[in-house]
Amino acid sequence: MHPTLATLARVERRDVAQTTEFLPNNHLGSFGAIWQSAVVREVTDIVETVIAEFEQLHVRLRREVDGLDNAVLAWLPGPEMNSISTIVIHLLGSEAELLRLASGVSAARNRDAEFTTPPEGSGSLIDRITEADRLLEEVAPALHQADLFATFVRPSAVRNREPRPTLFWLLNGYGHGREHLAQIQMTRQMYDSWVQGSK
Repeated sequence: MHPTLATLARVERRDVAQTTEFLPNNHLGSFGAIWQSAVVREVTDIVETVIAEFEQLHVRLRREVDGLDNAVLAWLPGPEMNSISTIVIHLLGSEAELLRLASGVSAARNRDAEFTTPPEGSGSLIDRITEADRLLEEVAPALHQADLFATFVRPSAVRNREPRPTLFWLLNGYGHGREHLAQIQMTRQMYDSWVQGSK
């Protein structure tokens, strides 16, 4: 079982219709069934698990971009598609906003700028990941005190514009990061196959 699922499984079963009636199963994906029928008992364990998952995401992200040539980082697979550099900048921008809001800190984000920032080199992207590590460490104490069922709105959200619980946003943000990590890996594979393979 995935570690986050294992942690969420340690909950006290009870009727939480009043708490979760606005949250259909599909909003949490695989976590929906647990959310609908349970109330979290071990908040600290859950938050620690979420933080650890974000830390591992940063490790894997750093591994993907470390030492890559500028040409690879700036390469566009096609029209209306993003470079690895852009994906990293967007991923971390979204994550930073989420973590600040979830910990009760104001967050100023320019989502559009994440897609228009000129491509950056490996060193600059590693610096951004290191800054994300520092932010995660900084907000961790507040996340441990957060009410996981308290709702808030993400001003920059493209979907899910209505208020959602803190736990939803944390899991949603982690899933968003993993999706873009896979996108980075796929973009690198396409570059190796289409560009390097044609030489």
